[in-house]
Amino acid sequence: MGRPVTKPSASQLEKLAAHAKECGVEATIASEDEIEDEEIDRWVELEFRNGRAKRRLRIYEDEAHILLSTALDSVFFVGDYMAFADQSSNFIEAAVVHNGPGMISRTPQLARIPGAKLIYDEDTGDGRRWVKDAAVGVEKGNHKLLLTSASEVGSVLLGRMNRRSTVLRIEGYSVDQHDDSLRLLERLSGSLFFDIDVMYGVPMTLRKKRASRGRDAHSKSRKEPSFPSSEYAPESLALYQYGRSAQGLPLLEFLAYYQSIEFFFPAFAHSETSAAMRTELMNPRFNPSSDNDISRLIQLAAPAVRAGVGEREQLRATLRAATSREGVREAIKRIEEGGNTSLIAKNGGIGGTEALRPAAEDIREQIADRFYTIRCRIVHTKQDGGRNGEELLLPTSEEASRLVGDTALLRYVAQQAIFSQGTRRPD
Repeated sequence: MGRPVTKPSASQLEKLAAHAKECGVEATIASEDEIEDEEIDRWVELEFRNGRAKRRLRIYEDEAHILLSTALDSVFFVGDYMAFADQSSNFIEAAVVHNGPGMISRTPQLARIPGAKLIYDEDTGDGRRWVKDAAVGVEKGNHKLLLTSASEVGSVLLGRMNRRSTVLRIEGYSVDQHDDSLRLLERLSGSLFFDIDVMYGVPMTLRKKRASRGRDAHSKSRKEPSFPSSEYAPESLALYQYGRSAQGLPLLEFLAYYQSIEFFFPAFAHSETSAAMRTELMNPRFNPSSDNDISRLIQLAAPAVRAGVGEREQLRATLRAATSREGVREAIKRIEEGGNTSLIAKNGGIGGTEALRPAAEDIREQIADRFYTIRCRIVHTKQDGGRNGEELLLPTSEEASRLVGDTALLRYVAQQAIFSQGTRRPD
């Protein structure tokens, strides 16, 4: 008689997947054939509510047990932040970024604040103890704001990279609705962080979830690098490099590329007028002693001199001079293939802009108008909004996260402008 077959016990991932489904949360366990590297842990992917969208989260074997006692159906993520709310317990927990000097100091920045609760490391044996963490709390009635370490559940939901991060925990408010919770988080964190910065010099912001970079506007070269043959305008190049270093800060990145192009406006603004006048002057029939010929030359220059050249028209002239219709169409095609943003969809753009029509003859003017509108919404930060009744574009807005495609296209235009004004290096 054979030995009885013992059914293997369910893994923590299987238990979590079953628990999630009981709570109405979609759960998918990664199958063995999805994991090629045997060193990588298996995971279960949970799909949480995130306003009108969903946010998918991987939970690994070693942390799955933490969520088994959590009412997952009461949890939702808040906006584009690394933040979640728990409706059953009425709290919000959001990861915080410490900005400015002292970020890598051994002493936590919160320890600078009077009244902070200090958490010490174990004695190293020489009688000294290091402050390894600190917590700050303020309250008014039943409402509490705590800057502290992530809770056990928060250390899982906010991701492994945020386990040691400071979090802002908001307690005592109703968090039944996503949009209300988002406004509450932004309003309270903004006020608290500003006060702390002014009073103690400890700058903080809410951490946002990592945005997809999308696809570049041109394909990668397969050529081996060679010694530089061209030199480029250092001013424009510095602004371009600043934009490259500002990835993750969409408004700053966009403006850096715009200013990189703007540096060349004087060169491009009168290029068409200059070309027409140069052609006229090089015509062997041109007679500098002829009043008619001089008059014709004045007429060529008159429109630019009389009306000047506005910024929008300078931007249009720059795109016409530095790019080709075929080049920008190919750039748009590659960006669209990335799938993370759309420049041609009517409902996927930025307020005040029109969807691009790549087949149109004036595609470069469309692009210039779109860039100019976005630039105005960023820099015209008046309390009553930007120009043409459009509200100012805020770095925390949903629209800012949709700038990926526009920024990729603007970066392409900046590259072309820098190339076009480059000079050959002397041997």
